[in-house]
Amino acid sequence: MTQKIVISCTLASIALTSLAAAQATSGPRRAEPVDNAAVQRALEQSHAGYQAFLARSGGAWAVHFDEAAGTPDSIVGSGLQISSGPIGSLSEAAAAAAETLAKYPELWGAPIGDLHPIQAEKVNRIYVFTWQQRFQGLDVRGATVQIQVHEAGRVSSIGATSFALPADFSRMPSLSADQAVASASAGKRLVAGDSVEATDFLVYAKRALGTSTPALAYRVAVNQPSAKNWEIVFVDANDGSILEVAPGRYYTDVKGQVTGLSNTSLLPLTAPVQVPLANVTVNVAGVGSTITDVNGNYLLTTAQAGPFSVTATLDGPTFDVTPLQGAAITANGTTSNIGGAQVADLLFNPAPSQFTSSQSTGAYLHNFIRTYAQAKIPSFVPWAGQDVNVNLNDTCNAYYDPADNSVNFFASGGGCVNTAYSTVFYHEFGHGVDDRFGGITSGSLSEAIGDIFSMYSTDQPINGQDFFGPGTIIRTGLNNTTWPASSCGGEVHCVGETYMGYAWRARVNLGNSLGSAAGLALAEQLFLGALPFNNSSITTSVTQTFLNDDNDGDLTNGTPHYADLAAAATVKGFTPPQILTIAIAHTAHPDTFNQTQPLAIYATVRS
Repeated sequence: MTQKIVISCTLASIALTSLAAAQATSGPRRAEPVDNAAVQRALEQSHAGYQAFLARSGGAWAVHFDEAAGTPDSIVGSGLQISSGPIGSLSEAAAAAAETLAKYPELWGAPIGDLHPIQAEKVNRIYVFTWQQRFQGLDVRGATVQIQVHEAGRVSSIGATSFALPADFSRMPSLSADQAVASASAGKRLVAGDSVEATDFLVYAKRALGTSTPALAYRVAVNQPSAKNWEIVFVDANDGSILEVAPGRYYTDVKGQVTGLSNTSLLPLTAPVQVPLANVTVNVAGVGSTITDVNGNYLLTTAQAGPFSVTATLDGPTFDVTPLQGAAITANGTTSNIGGAQVADLLFNPAPSQFTSSQSTGAYLHNFIRTYAQAKIPSFVPWAGQDVNVNLNDTCNAYYDPADNSVNFFASGGGCVNTAYSTVFYHEFGHGVDDRFGGITSGSLSEAIGDIFSMYSTDQPINGQDFFGPGTIIRTGLNNTTWPASSCGGEVHCVGETYMGYAWRARVNLGNSLGSAAGLALAEQLFLGALPFNNSSITTSVTQTFLNDDNDGDLTNGTPHYADLAAAATVKGFTPPQILTIAIAHTAHPDTFNQTQPLAIYATVRS
């Protein structure tokens, strides 16, 4: 069965009305992952698969566990030598990854036959391979295996969230999809425009206290605009209980007062400027239509004489700008004969206002950030005709919607500006890029990723400059929040400040060492280049940046820019991968009852 993934997080928490709170589905919400040193040590010592891996692999390793599931989601260290020389092709790396998958079944929990490849690509110097666990055709939610192969000839990282299902587990539900919808709808006052729909059938992994337990489940989408309530509800397919309630939209919640126009500046009050608009549709009456190029130019050939009436609209192959308030703007003109050609230059938004400027600005910003994302993450495949919705009849927010991959921006009011501008736009687009690579696995991590898109694409640390008025901001990479962000109370934007702050400090350190332009380019490669790996937590994402910087598949001997990254990570409370000055690998002695004679232990010691 094809799985339609719908996951969400908020850019900033929004105070729901009492009606929305009353309509929210009762059920558990997924807690943000945290690291407990004692729990990590206990899992490391008790996980039989990891201990068996250590005994057979040799080398020096560090492991990170998903504490709720009890699975080793990141194993890094000296790496596994799988080639005598560099690996030069995806097929060669795939063979090495498949051999590793077959060699260490004790790590995966799930039978290898239940692991189905869903990703095979090269990101910078690392080949990444991911397998999705499926049970009799059903996806097991969040259960994957990932193996990273460094081009130097080593398996540099292994991680698994897959697990064993009981032998008697059945895929036959006791309840129908309609009954699951009824469970999610219980107590809700649905009116015209509201909907509750079962969108998928899957195996849900109940993760708690270091154990994963499967449950057959329906994924039910609750779209309730009447109560400002959007949810994804996982309903047990056998008893109708609510397994999890996840938010169904990505919101921005920032506050302030500004009535300025949207524009290409970082500042919301700057007057709009005239810029070329790429990827818009131009229709020449009686001739046909075409799309403008990167410089805003368009060209059609016809045998007719002209003049012609020409109209441009803010839609095309990459985006579709739609205002929810105010009329959709167009650019119109009539051609003139200039040098033997029929020429008409068109101008959108000749009389700027809030509802018109947000539309032309939305088109410009989408072109910019889409091109930026493609340049920095070559494997990123953008959406065709992504909806850019502006002037929503609400205030103080913006959101990314995973249901249709749209980005949505609110009108001004309530003390807030029209939110279709610069860094707010880039943040929401960043949520979508995160979602594009296997779904959003952590709300706090996705908030950080959105902020990193804002900071790196503009090369400055502030998100939402002047959103509340001159001199105010939403967030900054120069924050003082440190991991594990216990003072945040689990609030995802606050927790995300740890990783986005690490990203900005790393950019500064690398700029100081390499020069500003080279430092930014490397930071983009390390941090934005981490997205295709779809890490499940902030801590594993920190490790991924070191893996991306590594040049030999062995983290224990450092990375080329270890000092700059480690300094930035340490400031934000993270523990960077440890460099070993000595490593001992030995062959385990077999069990024996002989306690009277010496036993020979053979070991390899290296500096």
